[in-house]
Amino acid sequence: MNRRRFLHTIALSGVAATAARVPLLGAGKPLASPHSTLLAGGGNPLRFPPEWKGEPLVAAQTKQNVWSDAKTDLWTIGGSWPGPTIRAKRGDTFNARLVNMLAEPTIIHWHGMIVPHEMDGHPMQVVGTEGTYDYSFPILNRAGTYWYHPHPHHRTAIQAYRGMAGLFIVEDDAEKELGLPDGEHDIPLALQDRRITASRQFTYEVVTDDDHLQGFLGDTVFVNGTPDPYLEVAKGLYRFRILNGANARIFYLSFTDGRPFHIIASDGGLLDKPYSVTLLSISPGERFEILVDFSGDKIGTSVMLRSENTGAGAGYPPPQGAELPIIRFDVVKEASKPFTIPQTLVPYERYREQDAVRERDFVLSIRHEGSVGNLEVGHFINDKEFEMERIDETVPMDQLEIWSFRNSSLAPHPMHVHGVQFQVLDRAGNANLVPRDRGWKDTVLVLPYQMVRVLVRFNRYPGIYLVHCHNLEHEDHGMMLNFEVKENSTGVDVGPNRPQKLDLN
Repeated sequence: MNRRRFLHTIALSGVAATAARVPLLGAGKPLASPHSTLLAGGGNPLRFPPEWKGEPLVAAQTKQNVWSDAKTDLWTIGGSWPGPTIRAKRGDTFNARLVNMLAEPTIIHWHGMIVPHEMDGHPMQVVGTEGTYDYSFPILNRAGTYWYHPHPHHRTAIQAYRGMAGLFIVEDDAEKELGLPDGEHDIPLALQDRRITASRQFTYEVVTDDDHLQGFLGDTVFVNGTPDPYLEVAKGLYRFRILNGANARIFYLSFTDGRPFHIIASDGGLLDKPYSVTLLSISPGERFEILVDFSGDKIGTSVMLRSENTGAGAGYPPPQGAELPIIRFDVVKEASKPFTIPQTLVPYERYREQDAVRERDFVLSIRHEGSVGNLEVGHFINDKEFEMERIDETVPMDQLEIWSFRNSSLAPHPMHVHGVQFQVLDRAGNANLVPRDRGWKDTVLVLPYQMVRVLVRFNRYPGIYLVHCHNLEHEDHGMMLNFEVKENSTGVDVGPNRPQKLDLN
C-alpha cells in the first residue's frame, strides 16, 4: 500500500496523550516538585568544552570518560563532546576546515548563522571519508549564542546523537556596553538527553512507534556532556546560555524553589529588554540566554534547575513532559564582582505585517501505515517528503513575507529556517507574544494543531537553503524542503513599496 495515500490520525502508542502535554511556556507558576528527590542529584562537576583555537575540525570516532568509571564510544567534532566552543566577533571572517575521518559522509551546518549557501552545510555538500570542506564567511550575526552540528540527510539524527555538536558564540560592541555577567559568570549550558546501557554506552535504535512519531527520547540528561551535573556559584548574578541540543525532547525549565529569572536573548541575540519568567520551554535547536540571581541565597544552600512535569505519566524512556533534573547549583561563596540586571538591552527594528507582500503556507503532517508496533512512518511538509534535487519554493531576495507553519499532526514540530533570522508574528492568531517568541528567531516551536506565522526576509545571500523540523528523527524521515532565494526574481511583483534592507542590529 502507498504510504503517501494511507493517512491515519496518530492516536496510538500514547502519542495522543503525549500531545496534550506539550504546552508553550514562557511564563507561569511551576508545578509542585519533590525537592529532596531532585536536590539529591548533582554528582559530577559541570564540564566545559574547550575553546576552539583555529585547528581543523576533525569528525571522528573517539572514546571518552563521560563517566569516570567507563569509556563511552562517541562521534565528535574537534575531539570533545560537546565540540570546541567557537568564539567570534561580529565583522570578523571565520575560516575553518572540516576533516571527515568517519566511515560515512558528513557536513557541518552553522545553525542560526547568516552565511552564503555554499557555506551553510546543506546535505548536498557532504564529504566522504578522509574528505575535507573549507569554510570561510564573514560574521554578520548580532551577538548571540549559535551552534553547529552535522547535516547529512538520513544521518543527521544519529551523528548529532553520537556527540557531533558544539557552541558558536558571537560577540559585538553593543553587547559589551551593557556590562552583562562575564567570565566565570557567563556559563554555557548545552542540554541533551541519551539512552544509556549498563556498560555506559549510548544506544540509538529508532524502532518503536513512539521513536518514529515523537522522535528519539533519552533517559538521562547531560549538560555540556556531563551526567548528573552540579555547578558551584557565588552569591551574585549569572548569565546562562542555554542550548537545546537534544534530538527530540522539549525541556520545560524552572527552578525547584520557583524563583524568577530573566530571559535576555533568543536564537538571534539580545532582546530589547529583560523579561521575568518562572518557566521557560525550549525545543530542539532553540537557544535562550537567561539571568539568574543567587545574591539572596545563603552560602551552603542549593537549588536545582529542572525540566518540570507538564502532566506526563510514567514510562521508559521518560515521556515528553516528564520531570527531569537538569543541573544543581551550589552557593559556595560571596561574589567577587557585582553585576546588575539592565533595564533595557539592545533595540531592534520590528518587521510589520502590512509590509509583507505575500504569505506562504507550510503544512506539517505525519502519515503512517501498518499496525501498532509495526508502523511505517512518513513526515511531510505540504504533502511532500524531502528530495535533494527538488526546489520546492522560490523566494525573491529582499522581500518581506509571512510564512505560516500549520501543524496538522499530534506531534510538536520545532521548525528551523536556514540562512535567516525571522520574527514571530502570531501564534494561534494571538499577536500578544510570550517572551520566548520575541526577538530574532531561527527556530520556532509549532504545537499540535496550531498555526504559527513568522515574518521573514532574505536580504543577504541568494542560493539554496532548507526549512525543516528540528526534531531530528522527523527531519531525517522527510520533514524538510529546499527553497531557493533568487535575486531579481519575477515570481512576485513587489512594486515601489518594497521593504528596505534591514541590518540585523
